Amino acid sequence: SSAKNLLRPRSGDTTEEQVKRLQEGLIQMCDANIAVRHQLGAITAIVVSGQIFNERTNAQLERILRKL
Repeated sequence: SSAKNLLRPRSGDTTEEQVKRLQEGLIQMCDANIAVRHQLGAITAIVVSGQIFNERTNAQLERILRKL
């Protein structure tokens, strides 16, 4: 939302001020995209870990049941 506020047009701004605000807003948007990519990577790691753990547990349970 801070990037959105920076990108809003303001009356009385010079062209240089507008360009500077646009630049700052774009940098904030890029930082937000990077943060989202990190979050997606972390979520993917959690899901893969859970799936691997689940498969390992299932294999162990099957071995136990075969012994009975």
